Amino acid sequence: VFKEIADIFPSKYIHLGGDEAGNPALDCWTDCPKCQALKKKLGITTTDRSENWKLQGYMFDRVIELLRDTYHKTPMFWYETDFKKIQPGCVTFAWRNGLTDKALQAAVENNARIMLCPGEHCYFDYPMAKGDMPEVNWGMPVTSLKATYALDPAWGHDKQFEENNLFGVAGTLWSECITSPERIYYQAYPRSIALAEAGWSQQQNRSWESFIKRMRPLAKDMMRRGVTFSMEF
Repeated sequence: VFKEIADIFPSKYIHLGGDEAGNPALDCWTDCPKCQALKKKLGITTTDRSENWKLQGYMFDRVIELLRDTYHKTPMFWYETDFKKIQPGCVTFAWRNGLTDKALQAAVENNARIMLCPGEHCYFDYPMAKGDMPEVNWGMPVTSLKATYALDPAWGHDKQFEENNLFGVAGTLWSECITSPERIYYQAYPRSIALAEAGWSQQQNRSWESFIKRMRPLAKDMMRRGVTFSMEF
């Protein structure tokens, strides 16, 4: 599968996913006889649920080595705090609300690069204001437009971190509660505009008041063109 992907796509990056995979649905890795046998073979003896993360770590190590060393691709995957180590040369997504510091620390310690998309700034499937088209699944928190604009891509770190470890920023918009293209636009805009400015401008040159003023003509143009967006700001 990976050989075919590497042959078809010229990009040097291959995204592996991995978000919450160490805690699979319905305990399928816990109850699977083949998984149990592999854990025993690998000497994984814990029974506190960490054994599934260790199994995922084993699988990812094999896939990452294959992609990096055989097909000369850069693997990308979602960082979980259960990964104490990250293979060098990878790109990991720092995403969990409140755990960005740990992800960045792991990236620095393991010579990996970070795609920054913490939920408190970058999750566009979250409502932009309390009660604004509330979700029906697990009660999502709010990611306001101002919070998105306030993102510091360096997360308080120095220039060396930016040059050596920061890969970029990303807005994430998961679609399990979205049923139409109009809803996608409504969730994405205007927060994606704020995130773009946060990612492409120097922190000291940014102004929330200036951004809001400059965004209004763009919002009028979006209305003229029929692009849906949220006005909860």
